[in-house]
Amino acid sequence: MRIQVTLRMPGGNIQLRTYENAVALVHPGSHVLQIFQDTLRHNRLIAEYHGDAYLSWEYLPPQPTSRAEQLLHQNRV
Repeated sequence: MRIQVTLRMPGGNIQLRTYENAVALVHPGSHVLQIFQDTLRHNRLIAEYHGDAYLSWEYLPPQPTSRAEQLLHQNRV
């Protein structure tokens, strides 16, 4: 899975970060967003954002890897 996080940066700027092969977990009390790399053996923490550091996050569809998949994806959109 791919995850895209919208971050609140200093000066009011916004930055997007995308993580490949990842899963997300939000702690219900503190709203800390944790991003884990999804592997066959275990999940490894690769990023963590406090509740006031991110505006939103979402799962994205997998990115096409071959030229044929890219063409199929373009025709669907």
